[in-house]
Amino acid sequence: MHEKHLSVKKSDIENFNKELYKRILKIMEEKETNTYDLARKFNTSRSSLNNKLLRLNSGNGISTSSLKEISFMLDVPVYLLIAF
Repeated sequence: MHEKHLSVKKSDIENFNKELYKRILKIMEEKETNTYDLARKFNTSRSSLNNKLLRLNSGNGISTSSLKEISFMLDVPVYLLIAF
């Protein structure tokens, strides 16, 4: 029996990360918040949050725990962040 291998192009992953970044910004806009307010509210550094968002915007990924942290900050389930 032959196994099928799923092949994902690097450009597909980069595009996904960039779309995730746009989705997060859209949710932040809908909730009328920004990175400063989120960082202050959840007692984290604004630079840490900005660095995660910049990674996504440049096409690089973030950890699952970072994605979960952002979803918690925005008060939305993770699946809504990636549903675009």
